[in-house]
Amino acid sequence: MQNMPRSVVARSLEPLAASLWGIFLAWTALLAVAWIGAVDEFWLKANVSNTGLCDALVMLFNSAMPAWLTLGLVNVHLAISRAEGLTTARRWLGLLLGLSLLLGVLTVQAGVPFGGLHFTAQLGVRLIGVPVGWALLWALLVIGAREVVLWLRPRASHGATALAGGVMVTLTFVNLEPLAQRWFWWMWYREKLIIAATVPWHAPLAACAFAVALGWLLREMSIVPRTRRRSRKPAIIFFILNALAIATHLRLWLAPPQSSPMEMLPM
Repeated sequence: MQNMPRSVVARSLEPLAASLWGIFLAWTALLAVAWIGAVDEFWLKANVSNTGLCDALVMLFNSAMPAWLTLGLVNVHLAISRAEGLTTARRWLGLLLGLSLLLGVLTVQAGVPFGGLHFTAQLGVRLIGVPVGWALLWALLVIGAREVVLWLRPRASHGATALAGGVMVTLTFVNLEPLAQRWFWWMWYREKLIIAATVPWHAPLAACAFAVALGWLLREMSIVPRTRRRSRKPAIIFFILNALAIATHLRLWLAPPQSSPMEMLPM
């Protein structure tokens, strides 16, 4: 009888949890329009004459990526909570967000481990000089890559899962890097001079090492073998992000937009 109120609350929240996945998919459609359609602030100001409407659309499209990351991570957290338990899911989320934020601070302040990196406002509000979207992106990718490995290889060892997941996260960052340059999520600099197209040679190696380390920290607390069916949503989100990036690369290659966002660098 003592568990009844808790189960009633859990059941009452199920429609909300289900709606979050639908909202995420709808926002994915918006992100697809922004990326594949190359719709950015420069394009909107050149093509939308109504000032009020243009400002509203600029705000909407500028928030597309941070909001997508937030909705994606919320859905991932719900999926991991069901698979691993709420305590483990919270511990993982705290570790990933905290360490990713620390990585961003070290990169901005000391230039390690990625070299000089300058964040703009395109990944959302900043915390200690680092946009929250940076930490959200790392958490989403690390958990998503881990779930992809467990989907394909359910009996993979913890070390193999962390290593394979780290490689997948690194490949995803390589996939996203040209878009990060185009939409100014971050900019590389050398000797305090911002250089849009320069990526340090060791950056992918550093990203892989950090991703493997984060994956290693996501150790399951239970010693019971995995028997429950895991939600595929974290893996699907991981695939969606990579698919959107690839589709955007193809669109920019096949039909390069005539306008250039380089003239509107948000600092």
